[in-house]
Amino acid sequence: MNKGNHFILERLAQIEKKLDEHIQKYRMTAPSTHLATMTNPSTVGTSSGQPPAEPSSMLKA
Repeated sequence: MNKGNHFILERLAQIEKKLDEHIQKYRMTAPSTHLATMTNPSTVGTSSGQPPAEPSSMLKA
C-alpha cells in the first residue's frame, strides 16, 4: 500500500469518527425531531429521509 492510499484511509477514518460524533449529538439534542422525520408520512419517498425543501401543500397547489 502506497503512502497516498494510507493518507486517504486515515482521513476517511477521521471523517467517519466526526460524523458519528455529530450523529450522536443530533440524536441527544433532538430526539423528537428525529422521530418525527422517521414517522412523518410526507417524507416517505424522499431518498434521504429528510423532509422535502418545499412543503407538500405547495406541491399540491
